[in-house]
Amino acid sequence: MRIGRAAFVMHAHARPTRAVPEEARLAALKAENCGVAKSYLRTLEDGIRVTRTDSKGEREFLDDKGRADETKRTRDVIARDCK
Repeated sequence: MRIGRAAFVMHAHARPTRAVPEEARLAALKAENCGVAKSYLRTLEDGIRVTRTDSKGEREFLDDKGRADETKRTRDVIARDCK
């Protein structure tokens, strides 16, 4: 299609936009981190088995203490980044 090609050509020659201000970049990173943390917390609270890779490259399952530690750490991340 010519319309699609013309749009591509115009886009390829468009002037570069200004860099995103640091505050906006940090806000976007926090928002993304918030979403990931909320999803992980749901996984932890639903009782789904969670594995990690240890220093030898072997999988290990979180026990009850590990799950509790991860839940607390994830809630701290949510409190910090989900404002």
